[in-house]
Amino acid sequence: QLGMTIGRHRIERLIGGGAMGRVFVCRAADDKLVAVKLLRSSHAAVGDKLTEKRGALEKVRSPYVVEVYDVSVYNNVPFVVMELAEGSTLAELLKSSGALRTVDALGHVREIAEGARAAWAHGVYHGDLRPQNVLLVHGHVKLVDFLLAPPIEGTTSLRGTPAYMAPELMVGTPPDALSDIYAVGTVLFESLTGKTPYTGSPAAIL
Repeated sequence: QLGMTIGRHRIERLIGGGAMGRVFVCRAADDKLVAVKLLRSSHAAVGDKLTEKRGALEKVRSPYVVEVYDVSVYNNVPFVVMELAEGSTLAELLKSSGALRTVDALGHVREIAEGARAAWAHGVYHGDLRPQNVLLVHGHVKLVDFLLAPPIEGTTSLRGTPAYMAPELMVGTPPDALSDIYAVGTVLFESLTGKTPYTGSPAAIL
């Protein structure tokens, strides 16, 4: 993949990947290094939502949110061009350390809330706030993957991560600031105790 292009962005290296797509470090036409998330072709519907919210996503400005530069489509596959922010995730920190000190947990969650609030101001709701979507860069939070909640296995239309989902999302209500606040509370709970309030299989949690 090295040297290939996504739109006008030349791939330098792969950062990582997951259920929704892969993230590459790319060099843009102006020689700037950016992160490009290339969605899997099976998630075209999510790409439509990203494209619909493109203008709002590009307006979100916060030190606690990874900046989105562009949302586009290449060879019928949606991709997102973002600020390059490399670091570990809050999930990795919790896995290695377990529960955090109260002062550290509150510091991270305050920044998560500030980042989410900056997005809400533009009508953008995350929909999947969880430790895996919280980057820690030089000790500070950077939220990623707004509007990219994955489908829940065994359901036909629900998207999200069950342990962090507000109850109303489980009956198909669209994500909003209130459901994001529920997720922030769950992240705080996990940061302080080392586990989420509800555990088990997705079906058991639902």
